[in-house]
Amino acid sequence: MDAGLASKTLRQIERELEADLSYARREFAQASRKLRHEITKIGEIPPQDGIVNLENARALVDLAYANNREALRRFTEFAIHGTIPSGYSQTAEEAATDPLSGAASA
Repeated sequence: MDAGLASKTLRQIERELEADLSYARREFAQASRKLRHEITKIGEIPPQDGIVNLENARALVDLAYANNREALRRFTEFAIHGTIPSGYSQTAEEAATDPLSGAASA
């Protein structure tokens, strides 16, 4: 396991999950804008190009939506249930001093 992952506090994990979610939301919004743009210019370009552009834009929206959903799921699981996503870890010493961990301080 990476030493950097082992030393993260719950607060750091929460911030990273929030950042991941924020990034995923921005990517989804950008992909949605791109799809709307392609829809508005559909009559201005040859039909084959328009179809390809729409298919590509729709694929980007689908991928961005899936990424956003996954980021939201990971953040929600952490926020509601305290589930730390795989790839994150917290040491017992940090859990004892972290007010978000629910562990009593010594």
